[in-house]
Amino acid sequence: MLTASRAEDKSELSAFEIIYQAAKIQDANTIKKILSDVCIDVQYAGQDTPVSRLAAEGNTDAVNFLINKFNASKLRAAYGYAQGRYIPQAETLLKQAAPEERFAVLQNMIYGYARGGHAVAARELFKSAAREDRFFLLKEMVWGFAVGGHEDYANETLKLATAAERPVLLKSMALGYIQGKNPAKAEKILKWVNFHVDHRHLSLYMIFAHGLCGNETAANEILGQAHADDKLKFLQYLACGYAIGGHISPIKKLLNSVTFTQRIAILNCVLYGYAQGGYVKEVDRICNDKTYSAYRNTFIKQKAAGLANGGHLRPRDIQQYVKQVPTYNRFDLLKEMMFESARGGQVKAAKAILLEARNSEERLELSKEMAYGLSSDGHVSTANEVLRYIVQQKPQDRFDVIKKMAYYYVHAGQVNAANELLVQAADQVEWLAILKEIITRSSDSGFLVAANDTLKFAGTSEDRTNLIKDMIQTLNKRWFANEENSLQTLAAFKGNFQQEIVNVLKTTVPEQKRDLTHLLPKASKLNEVLNSQPVNFRQAMAWIQPDLQIWLLQCLQLVRKDKISKDIFLMITQYLLPVKLDQNELVDLSNSLILYTRRQRFFQNASTQYCVAAKQLITHLPDVEGTYGNRQTR
Repeated sequence: MLTASRAEDKSELSAFEIIYQAAKIQDANTIKKILSDVCIDVQYAGQDTPVSRLAAEGNTDAVNFLINKFNASKLRAAYGYAQGRYIPQAETLLKQAAPEERFAVLQNMIYGYARGGHAVAARELFKSAAREDRFFLLKEMVWGFAVGGHEDYANETLKLATAAERPVLLKSMALGYIQGKNPAKAEKILKWVNFHVDHRHLSLYMIFAHGLCGNETAANEILGQAHADDKLKFLQYLACGYAIGGHISPIKKLLNSVTFTQRIAILNCVLYGYAQGGYVKEVDRICNDKTYSAYRNTFIKQKAAGLANGGHLRPRDIQQYVKQVPTYNRFDLLKEMMFESARGGQVKAAKAILLEARNSEERLELSKEMAYGLSSDGHVSTANEVLRYIVQQKPQDRFDVIKKMAYYYVHAGQVNAANELLVQAADQVEWLAILKEIITRSSDSGFLVAANDTLKFAGTSEDRTNLIKDMIQTLNKRWFANEENSLQTLAAFKGNFQQEIVNVLKTTVPEQKRDLTHLLPKASKLNEVLNSQPVNFRQAMAWIQPDLQIWLLQCLQLVRKDKISKDIFLMITQYLLPVKLDQNELVDLSNSLILYTRRQRFFQNASTQYCVAAKQLITHLPDVEGTYGNRQTR
């Protein structure tokens, strides 16, 4: 019989291995013993579970043993089969899924295909999905390609995103590269995030990913660069990552380094993370610690939420957790479990929670939480079905539910799905209220480019001004704290919006001492370059300088003809640059400028002289759309 190692940081990993090995020989007794410490779907570094690894190896007997005997996750099995390219087995699980569970299976399958490098299978699955669900599948696909180290496929997938969607996919790519042990590629992505707000949110994703993988040194480097106002938030993301990955020692060190108040805030994330990862023994250890007895009810809520999101909440467990909290907390706990079950795609658990409703009013409120949870993870079709049920039951709640669904869509990075809810506004008042929800959440979540699309829906200049006021109030003051930050923030918006933002800042924000009008010409040029060329913000700063353009275009020819040395060229170029660029960024900038100039010349030749040869040549030049995936770094 297999036994578990009790080494502090290796016990959870050993539990994973014990379940995995025992399932191969169908040793139920060994698995039953270890389930007092962990869940059957215990995660390894936030990725594999025993059933997913067995499925990836094509061990159907062991997979069926875990599913039938211990109720292991079919979602995880579908992911594993897809990763190993066992298509018939994965398709069987998809066919067996109920209609409302289908999207969650698709998510797991497309992630599995991508992680395994099976690009054709992933793309075919993507094409078969409903239009409204495709963006969220793109996130899974680019994430899976990144984890598997398939950089070319990841970059090709990124090209399918709009400018507003790209920051969301970049987060998934960075997370995936770190999980796939390619942190240098994640750092490369960080350089391509153009705006401070987006940079902050990507950094949060990256510190979470380093936590998942137990990369203490890399995580501490990011933590050291965090703004003082953000320190606790970064610690919470890091602690949650450590917990999901089962890394106990780093969590203990982190908790010992903060104040008691900070420790409680972090412990809520730790409990959620341990529970999501399936480490029930660690969760119970904290919940039963008398030091935190005053917080027990809150901790139990976090435990139940994490278990629900991670797919570890079985129908028989629901009443057990409800009994652990006072009666007055019962329904709040049910709502939390419902939201997290839906957000994790655990529709079966969500249905079981609905059965706990004592009356029609409770059932309706739980249905709302289901709609919000589904929205926050991209289950658009199913969320809309739940919305129709809610409106049927209580029409007067329609607007509040739609507005909150918009909030969660934006939180998930799908601003387009939120914008599509505008058609359900009954009048101008509702229209503006939904717009406000979208624009403020977009700003708060770091999706400034997406905010451009939403501002276009404002009917009048007065409405747009009011939306901009709301947006500015949501943005942290430091995004306008100095000229550099102000220029970056303004450059995220199109020209007419830039002027309105400056006007609002002058008239409604007394503490904004500077008049930013003088930044408008430069901000307008930067926005145009960023939206038309494959360059980042620093490169765009160089691009808009005519003298630097001339230098790069002409003197590169001198270098190629050995008229001046490469070192002298680089030294002079760095002197002329308005910002510091590394050598790769400089080479990319030069190549982009040359390609752009060639295209412009041929286009002018073709349009003014009707040069057929030039027109034909244009069609064979490489595409220079502004996506990360098109860049060729030497």
